[in-house]
Amino acid sequence: MSSSFWKKISLFFILLIVFSKTTIAQDIWTEIATKNFNIVGNTNSKDLTSFAEKLENFQDFFQQNFPKTKIQTPFSTNLIVFKDDVSLNPFRLKQKYSNQCFLPANDANYGIISLENNESFEQILEGYAKFLLENNIGRNKLPTWMFEGLGEVFKNTKFSGETVFEFGVSQKNITILQQNKLIPLNALLETDNFTFQSQGEERKALFRAESWALLQYLLRDADGLSKIEEFIDLRKNEFDANKILIDVFRTGNVQLNEDFPKFVQKGSYKNWKINLTQKVNSFHYKISKVTESKWFAVLADYLFYSDRLKESEALVEKSLNLEPNQTLALTTLSLIKTRQFYYEEAQGLAEKAVEIEPENYLNYYRFALCLSKQGMTEFGFVSGYSFGIANLIRENLKKSISLNPEFTAPYSLFAFVNFVRNEQLDDSIKSITQILQIAPGNQQFQLRLAELNLRKENFFDARKIAYQVLQNTPFEGVKLYAQNTIQRIDATEYQLNLIRNEKKKNVNEDIVSEKPLNEEEIIKLREKAINDQIKVTLRRPKTDELRIFGNLKRIECAKNQVDFVVLTQTGLIKLQANSLDGISLLSLVPEMSDYRLGCGTLVKENFASIIYKKNPTKTDEIVSIEFVPKSFKL
Repeated sequence: MSSSFWKKISLFFILLIVFSKTTIAQDIWTEIATKNFNIVGNTNSKDLTSFAEKLENFQDFFQQNFPKTKIQTPFSTNLIVFKDDVSLNPFRLKQKYSNQCFLPANDANYGIISLENNESFEQILEGYAKFLLENNIGRNKLPTWMFEGLGEVFKNTKFSGETVFEFGVSQKNITILQQNKLIPLNALLETDNFTFQSQGEERKALFRAESWALLQYLLRDADGLSKIEEFIDLRKNEFDANKILIDVFRTGNVQLNEDFPKFVQKGSYKNWKINLTQKVNSFHYKISKVTESKWFAVLADYLFYSDRLKESEALVEKSLNLEPNQTLALTTLSLIKTRQFYYEEAQGLAEKAVEIEPENYLNYYRFALCLSKQGMTEFGFVSGYSFGIANLIRENLKKSISLNPEFTAPYSLFAFVNFVRNEQLDDSIKSITQILQIAPGNQQFQLRLAELNLRKENFFDARKIAYQVLQNTPFEGVKLYAQNTIQRIDATEYQLNLIRNEKKKNVNEDIVSEKPLNEEEIIKLREKAINDQIKVTLRRPKTDELRIFGNLKRIECAKNQVDFVVLTQTGLIKLQANSLDGISLLSLVPEMSDYRLGCGTLVKENFASIIYKKNPTKTDEIVSIEFVPKSFKL
């Protein structure tokens, strides 16, 4: 047998031993429910209550820093508090997750914390702060460097009593900056979310550290984050984030490029102490003991969201062996069986949970979710639902909403089913508009609204929303769904134009009230509509930048330099970059959606809008590449 086989066997037994150590009978598990958190822990109830109050105070502190924005959460965040690192370590998120202790999703958040060290708590603060930023402000309002920089600022929040907070100095970020060459400032400012997520972990760490340092520099004379909110306000009506940056922080490109590296070299970072002047909500909580079965179910649910299905299923079985009617275990197992395509078994488990605990909103939602997954791809595409299945899904969603109107996930699924069935569209638009008041930055909800606008034949708004998601999402699955949505919008509009042209003919075939458009004219109209939308979406050159259109022919990679050879209407030109990482890359054509730049000759046909900066002493510097249709005209 191979050595890899024995490694897997050894790992299996190690996990069994660790799980048994973290769930020994003498541990007493307690659950605390507050306004924004559900916390389960194996520490004493006094420490757990103090921890819960600290997190609710952090929520109020976050709101205080963004007074013009109503900070809301679409669901409670689930936190598992371990008494030591030995208990925590087996449950850390896999290497593919930048944050190993906080996992956001569209219908739940999960976090894990050890009371033995502060590192896991810092990751919870960072992950939760980013969740609040994304949910309430949105990635389209915050450039990537500011989003990641604010995550680092809140990650290093220190608590001095109940009402005094401190934005601390990050020694880890200082060390990273001392050991690495700075990313060129223009590249830092121009990096988009998707490009950032495509980079390696070391590059991401440097990007975050430098973004944190830039915020330290820009806010060096400020008492808080009021300038950031001023930036967000202006971003609503202005596309160019760098122009707003200069206006808000009273600095110019030349000054910024000269002074910021000196600031980093000098290391003049500061702590900000800020008093919590007013609590938004008084601290209320409900405390209860947790059975061993419920504890296994909580861990299993967390592991399911972490994509560790086998481990999750093993713990579900332990939970149900102890307590066959444990509903969290039943609904988690139903979701696992759905992933494994055992739809009938999944439906039976979800139905059983509803029968056992009919007043639990989550049971109805998960029953509907299991039903909706039948025939759905991993990226969320489905061909259709039967009348009976659609009605059963909607009935369960309505029941979930009636039990907990603030839980937003059922509204989104309700809208999706109606989009697929082309039914109850006005009710669905009303529902999505309602939950976008609670979660204006949620990109899944935005795509639902785009789909509903497609069904209502409001193609301009549908395309605009889908393009905004496409531009700002850091997630490949969401990017693919947005691109597919745009394709559906274009195809539907095209077919509708064909039908409308046929209907323009008069009943008397000898008299035509209006000459119908031919195939070529319809294609031109469709291209014009797409062309107009791309014009709105394309990055605009700044005052010191130029735009060209052409085909990338070759990428020549050297140690500290990358050359791009571009074929334009006037011939070949060469542009330069320090590396591939710092270039903003976007595709506005479906066939280029999975395109990855690499060194060498590019065989695949491509056409792009390319922005670059003139450099009088060396080759001009490339800033961004945006693939567009070959027929596109600016």
